[in-house]
Amino acid sequence: MRLTGKLVLVFVAVVVLVLSGSGWLQFHQGAELFDRDMRRDAAFAVRILAHDVEVTWQHRGRKAALEILRDPVLTTRHFDATWIDQLADAPPGVREMVPGDVRSIRTASSMETWTAVRVRGGEMGAVRLREPLTEQRQYVAATIRRTALTTALLAAACAVATAVLSSFFVGRPTRRMVAKARRIGAGDLGGRLDLRQRDELGEIAREIDAMCERLAEARAGLEAETERRIAAVEALRHADRLMTVGLLASGIAHELGTPINVVAGRAQMIATGEVEGAEVTDSARVIVEQSARMTAIIRQLLDFARKSGGERRRQDVAATVVRATDLLSAMARKAGVGLTVDAAAVEATIDDGQIEQVVTNLVVNAIHATPSGGKVAVDVSTAVAQGPDGWPRRCARIRVHDSGHGMDDTTRARIFEPFFTTKQVGEGTGLGLAVVWGIVTDHGGWIDVASRPGEGATFAVNLPIDAAAAAAS
Repeated sequence: MRLTGKLVLVFVAVVVLVLSGSGWLQFHQGAELFDRDMRRDAAFAVRILAHDVEVTWQHRGRKAALEILRDPVLTTRHFDATWIDQLADAPPGVREMVPGDVRSIRTASSMETWTAVRVRGGEMGAVRLREPLTEQRQYVAATIRRTALTTALLAAACAVATAVLSSFFVGRPTRRMVAKARRIGAGDLGGRLDLRQRDELGEIAREIDAMCERLAEARAGLEAETERRIAAVEALRHADRLMTVGLLASGIAHELGTPINVVAGRAQMIATGEVEGAEVTDSARVIVEQSARMTAIIRQLLDFARKSGGERRRQDVAATVVRATDLLSAMARKAGVGLTVDAAAVEATIDDGQIEQVVTNLVVNAIHATPSGGKVAVDVSTAVAQGPDGWPRRCARIRVHDSGHGMDDTTRARIFEPFFTTKQVGEGTGLGLAVVWGIVTDHGGWIDVASRPGEGATFAVNLPIDAAAAAAS
């Protein structure tokens, strides 16, 4: 039931109760007055009759006295007068009367008024005047009808007035506030209520308008802060990529040394005429092949160093992992660490540049943690893993395992904290794993870490295969 209907119902109920109570009091008072008037009129009439009967009896005898009780005037007034010879025949309470006393007795259908009369010879009799209650009952019925009609008319008038006023002062502003609340729930903070009422509803409307203004300001500030945070995160990730490029440079420089020497040697042979005929063509072909090899290496490095556009699409995770590990193979050979890759094709919705950065950071850390002669193994597979929320999900799992010195529980608990590092000063900033954690969680995934001192470490990156599940995370 709407608020207006409730107000009308309550107000009408109160009006009906008040009018009913007032009508009952008026009816009760009227009935008492009517009964008192009946008793007074009957007492007056019975006294006159008793006096006339007594006087007539003394002067003219019994028959003439009793004729008075059959006066047509009494019949017209609906009175029934009767002579009682012996008080002993009267009801209790009347028998003890003395001349001049008047007693009224109410029965189911009439009002009886008695008075004692002393007649000639000292005998005691009584006059009984009986009046039917028909008139009183008619008066009571008319009073009830009049009260009920008055109550109904006033209740209807009050209901109409309450409905109109409630609709204007309560219903209309309430509907406007409900519509405004729905717009707020949908994200629309514009449009003021501007209620002119100077009551509680008007105060609520003004507070809603003020709240919307504050929310709009907070939203604008939050959007600006979010943009700044996104820019800072992207800058941090790009800086981490550039730092990784620096680490890769030494290995790539060694990798480029061999093709540069081959190109220089072949070119010198052609320039000095050491080769002729078909050998010149062969040397030119070798130069082209080695130049293409160097271009591919440099392009791979430049692609890794460029800023990521943050575009996610459905693609093969294994291809991204292979591309990242190819870039790190030179670093692994220089460090004397064996790097193996076992990548099964599995598709997920990812930003390949960001996932390549994740793999690169994890493999670089694994190479640094592994002594010369050790091994780093990278594999890609499909797995059903239990996420942080406790629900199992199908994931593309990237595992990076090293045979390094491992970590204790204290170190493992802090490895994803920004600026936390176990490397020597100048060898790391402590941002790599923090960046990795941010990228993976942005993809709706999570990282499981298993490590013990002296037993190496395993980092398992779990990326949900279902794009909807990743977005929900």
